[in-house]
Amino acid sequence: MTPLLQQAFERAAALPQEEQDRFARLMLAELESEERWAELFSRPESEELLEKMADEALSIHRQKTLDDLYGAFADGKPSLSKSEEREVARKARYSRYTRES
Repeated sequence: MTPLLQQAFERAAALPQEEQDRFARLMLAELESEERWAELFSRPESEELLEKMADEALSIHRQKTLDDLYGAFADGKPSLSKSEEREVARKARYSRYTRES
């Protein structure tokens, strides 16, 4: 047993019995989940499915417009003027319909 796991168990042992049981259920559920994921990823069809999901996620990401990204700025404010914002939004909408698939 690693020192970190030993420390976790020692701290858990100091908890009331109900909390210890909750901790044990959580640990067992996590281990079972890891086993299920390992089994799923070991299947031959998993690689193809994961590649398809990654392609879909990248496609969705590429379709985002600058307007969608404004929330990511630290102050929440775009660095463009209102007229520049409208032009960027117009071009983004236009590019959605003319983009090659």
